[in-house]
Amino acid sequence: MLDFGGVSGFDFSAISGLCRFAHAARSAGVQVVFCALAEELKDGLERNLPASVYDDLRFEPDADRALEHCEDHVLAAQRADRHKENGWGDALLERVAGDMERHLDRQVLFEAVVDELQDWLEPRDYDAGDAIVSIGEPQNGLQLLVRGQASAYDAKGTRLFQYGPGATIEPCSAFGAYAAETAMIADQPCRTMLLPPAARSWLEEHEEQLILKLYRYLLTI
Repeated sequence: MLDFGGVSGFDFSAISGLCRFAHAARSAGVQVVFCALAEELKDGLERNLPASVYDDLRFEPDADRALEHCEDHVLAAQRADRHKENGWGDALLERVAGDMERHLDRQVLFEAVVDELQDWLEPRDYDAGDAIVSIGEPQNGLQLLVRGQASAYDAKGTRLFQYGPGATIEPCSAFGAYAAETAMIADQPCRTMLLPPAARSWLEEHEEQLILKLYRYLLTI
């Protein structure tokens, strides 16, 4: 059972990790139950999973309903075969679950960093199709994506990857002057929080622990 009641944001890598988890679970004969899952994330799973895998997933509105279903499922499985073991499946699920847990931990850290930096951040809003960053454009500080999704493109227009909440746009710009190596286009309305160079310099001098917390987050991405 995966409880998303405390999750306030996610990005494309979260969907990718959940898809791997769902595939591994189905291969191991384990049903996955989600509770309090955002409709956007549910839609992302439906788009990225084969119907045979997606149809095996169970979605419940809250933890109580999810636990009730899990208890019924476990009791039924025990009655069917009390001695069935699948060590390989357990190990694989544990590894993928660990990846998912680390991603969620990073998201919690991101939200904490943004909250603590609030007094030094400047909001930037973009409509779908807007260029958040253009190739070769000097970066006037570090942008943290707090809402929406955006895609990175190379000079040939090839889509490289997709960002979501928790992403840092051109993270090298956090450490000084830097020209963007990829273009970043908003796939939907987006909001970023900009940490200007002057604010970063002030924090390095007066709030060393806070700026180090931001740098540690950048190194985990």
